[in-house]
Amino acid sequence: MTGLKPIYGGLGLPLKLMKILCFIESLAVGGAEKTTVRLADEWVAAGHEVHLALVRPILDFRPERPGVRLYSLDGERGSFLRAISAVSQLARAVQPNIVVGHMPKGVLLAMVAQLAHPKAFLLGVEHSIPEQHYTGLKKVLVRLLMSRGYRRADGIVAVSRGAADNPVAWGVPAKKVQALGNPIPVQALYQSAKAGATLRKRPELQGVTAVGRLVPLKGFDVLIKAIALLRDQGRPVELVILGEGPERSNLETLVSQLNLGDLVSLPGMVSAPQATVISADLLACSSHYEGFGNVLVEAMAVGTGCVSTDCPTGPREIVREADRLAKPNNPEDLARVLKLQLDRLLAMAPRERADLKKALRAEAAQRFNADQVAWRYLEAALP
Repeated sequence: MTGLKPIYGGLGLPLKLMKILCFIESLAVGGAEKTTVRLADEWVAAGHEVHLALVRPILDFRPERPGVRLYSLDGERGSFLRAISAVSQLARAVQPNIVVGHMPKGVLLAMVAQLAHPKAFLLGVEHSIPEQHYTGLKKVLVRLLMSRGYRRADGIVAVSRGAADNPVAWGVPAKKVQALGNPIPVQALYQSAKAGATLRKRPELQGVTAVGRLVPLKGFDVLIKAIALLRDQGRPVELVILGEGPERSNLETLVSQLNLGDLVSLPGMVSAPQATVISADLLACSSHYEGFGNVLVEAMAVGTGCVSTDCPTGPREIVREADRLAKPNNPEDLARVLKLQLDRLLAMAPRERADLKKALRAEAAQRFNADQVAWRYLEAALP
């Protein structure tokens, strides 16, 4: 790195050039995976040397910066146990200043990397509450391993205050844990939204969009039922759900049973969902659980207001107005909140609506812009 000029972070503060070695299971579709890629891109843009190691070589998300160096720890096989043996070799070769572990397996691999290179600062990133995803003996084992991993870490970054409570409950001193949110490339999303084409089919109606994997956790069945309730109240609203997953068949069956074929569509996973989000009146998050809630901030970034279930842990920290939050797994309450917010939008003059969109974009940039959040992550590891 000889000859490089001093690099400054997104907050205008001097930033030491560093080697950063990151670990995550894969880059399959998911909020944690998207965040991992965005952080790596921002760190490379700031002049750092970034290495990203995967257990399984799944690349649904890919870094945009060619400087991000990708590794598959176990080739095409993707065995976690075999991946462990490759970590020490990689850590000794890279000689990182910081090792970053994303999600439970990533944190455990980062521990191994620090054992091989003890001078590195170990930063764990908590994207959710791991116990939410496991039951029985597996839940006990995850709790045991993660509590040991977190206590060994030099610092912990959580994506929400709710997620930050978990490592503290496991014995990590509160002073070592920071809640920083996720990095969102606000301006890039806005430009992408303006350049793309919407997938809405009923522009004469008010529109609601939802984005996410088609899995039970996202509660899209609850959202579909809420749309049916609005229709039955004489208030038809178009719903577009963007995403793919194992629940597609069940959701399509529900749409058919409720006779919502003219109001609800599921176009699948698309490369530029923001083009549809920006054309909607609201973005709805109907999840039973969210570590953070990327889709909420991504909607704000293009000027679209949000409603969400008041589920653990992130949405209530993003959507801070109580009248935009509905009880989880409750179609009636979600329909009530949707109607309230849609009525407010109908009552607004065009200038007032434009000012609201501008205010939402400004709030997203001020609280979650990618370069600033990426800086804060590294700041947590600076001496």
